[in-house]
Amino acid sequence: MTILKRNYLFTFTVLLIAINTFGQVDSVNNLIWVDVIPHFDINDKLEYLGDVSYRTSTAGDKNEQLVFKPTIFYNWKKKVGLLGGIGLFLTWQKKDYNTVELRPYQGVRFGWPHIWRLNFKHRAILEERLLWNNDGDYDPALRFRYRLKTKFPINKPTMQNKTFYIPMSFELFANAGGENVELFQNRNRAMIGLGYVLKSNWIAEFEVTFQRSRNTTLDDFILSDRIFRFKMTYNGWVFGE
Repeated sequence: MTILKRNYLFTFTVLLIAINTFGQVDSVNNLIWVDVIPHFDINDKLEYLGDVSYRTSTAGDKNEQLVFKPTIFYNWKKKVGLLGGIGLFLTWQKKDYNTVELRPYQGVRFGWPHIWRLNFKHRAILEERLLWNNDGDYDPALRFRYRLKTKFPINKPTMQNKTFYIPMSFELFANAGGENVELFQNRNRAMIGLGYVLKSNWIAEFEVTFQRSRNTTLDDFILSDRIFRFKMTYNGWVFGE
């Protein structure tokens, strides 16, 4: 069997596992996210990563959200970097109050291990959530997030121009402070998608994320949301991976 055939077999197997694991649930909220993510080098050590995102829900209580999330990344060592930024979340809801939320965050990102074509990336961040609603009520919270992510190039050995690839990730959320209910703090997400590296350093990616939540600490995590996300990224932590 040729290398390319083995890669397609691996791709098909991963997709089957994802469908069988997460696809057998009826009452799930479907979300649609559309993102444009520019990425630029400021100098040899500093990088800027932006994110402008429109998000909406297909549920009966449909809401809309506009997100701005600029990030500065500092290349501390060869495989270790520090990051920090702030997220602005503007939410419009039909059946509830509108909200404005600021999310300053800081964290660390490192790459390890490298297995076959897979370069694994770890990201751990601490996120402060500062939320205001229509009544001016203020509800602070602190959240810890850990994500493990990798990309599997299909038709080429590494990420480069004209490469099809599969992005995969798993992310854990934990309440690190504040009074927000369990449902909105402790979650986990599993993502799988398909991407293509276009010319002129643009990358198109479609992802499906399966989010599991729970109402109390005594309940089991169940699939509560599917996130269908389309991203256009300029350069950005992908070439050579």
